[in-house]
Amino acid sequence: MRFVSCSLICLAAVSTASANPYYEGPCDILRAAGNPCVAAHSMTRALALDWLGKPLYKFSNGTWTFLVRASASDGRAEVTEQHEACGGQNTCEVVRIYDQSGKLNDLQVAEPGPDNCCATPDGGGAQCNLPLLPGEVQTSADENDDRDLPRRRARGVDAMQASVSLGGRPVHGAWFNNSGPPDIACSGVNPWFGYRAKGTTGVALGNEPETIFMVIDPKHYNGQCCFDYGNAEIDAGWAGSGGVPGTMNALQWGTFDKSDGLWAKERGAVPTLAADLEAGSYINGANLNSTAYINYPGRENFRAEWEKNGNFFTNPLQNKLDWWPDHNLNPWTAGSVPAWKGENAAAVDALTAPGVQFLTGVLKHGVAGVEDDVNSTVQMTLRGGDATNATALQTLYAGKRPEPGYWKLQKAGAIVLGMGGNSAGKGAGTFYEGFMTRSATSEETDAKVQANIANAGYAARSVFEV
Repeated sequence: MRFVSCSLICLAAVSTASANPYYEGPCDILRAAGNPCVAAHSMTRALALDWLGKPLYKFSNGTWTFLVRASASDGRAEVTEQHEACGGQNTCEVVRIYDQSGKLNDLQVAEPGPDNCCATPDGGGAQCNLPLLPGEVQTSADENDDRDLPRRRARGVDAMQASVSLGGRPVHGAWFNNSGPPDIACSGVNPWFGYRAKGTTGVALGNEPETIFMVIDPKHYNGQCCFDYGNAEIDAGWAGSGGVPGTMNALQWGTFDKSDGLWAKERGAVPTLAADLEAGSYINGANLNSTAYINYPGRENFRAEWEKNGNFFTNPLQNKLDWWPDHNLNPWTAGSVPAWKGENAAAVDALTAPGVQFLTGVLKHGVAGVEDDVNSTVQMTLRGGDATNATALQTLYAGKRPEPGYWKLQKAGAIVLGMGGNSAGKGAGTFYEGFMTRSATSEETDAKVQANIANAGYAARSVFEV
């Protein structure tokens, strides 16, 4: 079979003659509710009627590049050519995931950041100037990092991984196997994976309201930073190595038991949904990250003042405070239910129930119809549930963001997938679809979107004929 490289002409050469006029995607529902998608990415299906027949993602087999389109009739990814082009080999790289909102907020393979370096064998300094891999371009170091050495770019995910079924047809998710430490990733033995949309249009900025949905595999995770999808810094250099609290608003999935000791004591190895707000990820407003709190502008002397008043940090190296605002209650052990689960422990437990193979996650900034400010009662909402069950979506947390650095966000409006805002690419997860609005959705709208996701027909499937 002869394969032809697809140019930009292919993007325009889309026939809509056979498009199904009755097709409805989640972005159609959101538009009708007054919450239009400002970004929409999917490996598996069209997220709107007007995206039928158009490209979902682009991949390369090392020789040619190909587009995987959404079927003009049912919206599902047409992967037959992908299976033929990849020939069963794990050599096909997804280099672009197209934005279906019409705003051209495509996700492209990310630039490196301060976390994408190798430590020297003796543990001193950094060693990023290793021989380039075939086709790799050397890039400059992050300007905010004192290790003035080149960094390695991310890789696109393997197009042939994450094989599942959608409505009875084979499709593939974006499989991020970021399981190794930076020295492995930099050597090329186990490269890191991540995507970013930098020059975005229409995405929420500053403290504007926002809603983020994503569908993932809840069985694929680790405890490192960061398997994210959502609003982030424009580039890794802007984020720096530590990040500025409140410059992100992204959904995150994982256990965080290795990269962040904040919840490890109570959580063990149980994964959950969280809000990555930069310099800390949170499952509710009670998870106070000591580093973010102490370093927040204007509070540099907080630790000294706190200790001077007879209080103390039990484990500052793990960013965990063994105290609470009333000075008597330890939030990590209060009550019979582990406190990290909050008031909705049953909903949190449902995320990892044995039968859940596909998970919907929702993160909201603000409340529908209510202007968000530092005095708002509900600033952040986390919701989640089985993506194959139309009525499974439940609220995990609804309340204030952690104080004080997160009460008013300063979002930058870029979008990341599979990594943190500073290109921290050590998290693991599988992404099927996600979309974002520049407004807070209502629970009624969430329910309609969840029903649409369930009706799409995600199902586990591990073997395909290619």
